[in-house]
Amino acid sequence: MPEYQARNVLRAEHALPRFYWTGASDMHCLEQTLRQTLKYGYAHHIQRLMVTVFALLFGVNPRQVHEW
Repeated sequence: MPEYQARNVLRAEHALPRFYWTGASDMHCLEQTLRQTLKYGYAHHIQRLMVTVFALLFGVNPRQVHEW
């Protein structure tokens, strides 16, 4: 299903916020999760859900989240 990666049924087009790459955020819980993920390449499923839901609420293009 190669076309599945290109799906964007919500038409979310915002760019992934820069703090996903730096971990620097005013939201402490998100900052801790991002920094841990950047350091270890791992996050608990609840943390992954928080990162994904934030991206969904912000309207981030799903392909950019996938690449992150």
